[in-house]
Amino acid sequence: MSATYKAYADRMGATAATDYIGRPGDIFWDQANGALRVSDGATAGGTLIGGGGGATTWAAITDINNAAGPTLIAVGNLAGNTSQGAGSIAIGSSAGNSSQNIESVAIGVDAGKTSQGEQSVAIGAYTAITSQGNSAVAIGDRAGATSQGADSVAVGSNAGETSQGGDAVAIGQNAGKTTQSGYAVAIGNNAGTTSQGAAAIAIGQLAGQTSQAANSIVLNATGAAVNNTTASSLVITPIRSAAMTTILGYDAGTGEVTHNAAIPGYISLADLKTEVAASADFAAFKVRIAAL
Repeated sequence: MSATYKAYADRMGATAATDYIGRPGDIFWDQANGALRVSDGATAGGTLIGGGGGATTWAAITDINNAAGPTLIAVGNLAGNTSQGAGSIAIGSSAGNSSQNIESVAIGVDAGKTSQGEQSVAIGAYTAITSQGNSAVAIGDRAGATSQGADSVAVGSNAGETSQGGDAVAIGQNAGKTTQSGYAVAIGNNAGTTSQGAAAIAIGQLAGQTSQAANSIVLNATGAAVNNTTASSLVITPIRSAAMTTILGYDAGTGEVTHNAAIPGYISLADLKTEVAASADFAAFKVRIAAL
């Protein structure tokens, strides 16, 4: 018949925890490693309480004012189970399970499960499951799930889910979901969803959703998919139709977009009519035009 025991405080004297037998149900603290053990009344050292996670090394219990705390933390079944790096944190079932690198954080089921990079962050269920690059950030269900590149950012459900390139940014549900290239930016639900080109920028829902060309820009507020497969180009939609008051211009040297009341070197139709009306004949007209 099973029995229930009540824990109570007592001093064991000089007996080492690994040699202590005690009475069945005794719970005692191993000062050598900070572990709790329970006695079965027969086995020296009893049985460790808990287990299944990685190692958590706590500061000495007497070190209160300047506590070093744990050098690494693993909480949850198989969290930080194998080769967890110094200063790293794994919380959740199988979080940081294998080869979690130094000073990285994995919180959630299977977050940063395998080969999480140094100083990287994975927060959410199934985030950065495999091969998250150094200093990468993945937040949200399955964000950066597989092969997220170094220094990249994926925020939102399925953002940067598969093969996100280095230094890329994906913010929003399904943003940069599959094969987002390096230095690309996708902001908005389903922006740059599939095969976004290198250094491309997609802003708005469904902007550059499929195969956006490298170095191109899509700004989309239509609510429908707007793609751009021409490299080094700009697409903005919608643009309102209205009477023009100035002329839009582009400086190819600086990339600056400007506006002006007139285009330098060109004459407006109204000014041309004025010159015609003021000219006595065609020869006079040519003189007046040359003087402009």
